[in-house]
Amino acid sequence: MIFEDNFVHSDLHPGNIFVSPDGEKLVVLDAGIVTEHTDTDHELIVSILASFINNDGRKAGRLMIEDSNQRRINELKDTVAVDEDGYIGKIEAMTKMASGENYLMEKLGTYITYICEAASSHHVMINQSFVSICLAVKVQEGVALSLDPAVEIWRIANPIIVRAAFHRRIQKNLLELQNTVMELVPFKSKQI
Repeated sequence: MIFEDNFVHSDLHPGNIFVSPDGEKLVVLDAGIVTEHTDTDHELIVSILASFINNDGRKAGRLMIEDSNQRRINELKDTVAVDEDGYIGKIEAMTKMASGENYLMEKLGTYITYICEAASSHHVMINQSFVSICLAVKVQEGVALSLDPAVEIWRIANPIIVRAAFHRRIQKNLLELQNTVMELVPFKSKQI
């Protein structure tokens, strides 16, 4: 829902989930409070989380800094991130720490805190959509654990996030290809 459809249910709890009698489908109820992020923010979120899953903390940190600096420029603020390499290094170290036993999606709350503390130290404006998605993922993990305490939600979420990043990359490449073709082949209108 979050990564493929850019749809975040803002009041998701077990009472708002109906399980079909055959146990094969989940139906989300009470979708009166939902969030949909801009395409740019959605792409950023998927790219950052896919970078974490692929153990590429440098890319995740760089994406967060680029987004922060761009938003500062758009808001006409003259400050930018401080010691960008230091911030990227912290995100890379966290990513390495988050592999194996301390897997990122298992301790998401701890890592969000770490990212926010590093951002504060380095004056990186964390994208509010990124934070809201991380919190939504954590809430959904809680819902899943209340339905089945043995579920390892990250085993389910990782392929979805990687697939969403792949689909977004394919769509972007197809759009670029289409634009290139349109530039190379002049459009001729047909007269009827």
